[in-house]
Amino acid sequence: MCATRSPASRHRRPSLGRAEAVRSEVAYVYSRLAAYHTKLRMMKNLRDSLHFCIDGHLELKRKGDEQSNGRVSKAKDINELKDQLAKLKRRTLTEKKKVEQASAGIT
Repeated sequence: MCATRSPASRHRRPSLGRAEAVRSEVAYVYSRLAAYHTKLRMMKNLRDSLHFCIDGHLELKRKGDEQSNGRVSKAKDINELKDQLAKLKRRTLTEKKKVEQASAGIT
């Protein structure tokens, strides 16, 4: 009978020397590190582009809010000026009546 190998030994890789195994492991670590670094750079670029997009949207919103606040403030100022004008008109009217009454009393 011929000697047969066990099923597990048929699929076993030939053993490497200690130095070759270390080199192989180091190469694997470096390749994984390079892939991780590439992924990090890609994610950083995505983050930066999203930040740029968000900053643009926030700037537009800020400008819109400033315009809206400006309109509200302007309307408030106009209303205050109208109230002040009406008050001055009433005061002028009452003072005019006083002057008319005083001038009517003199003659």
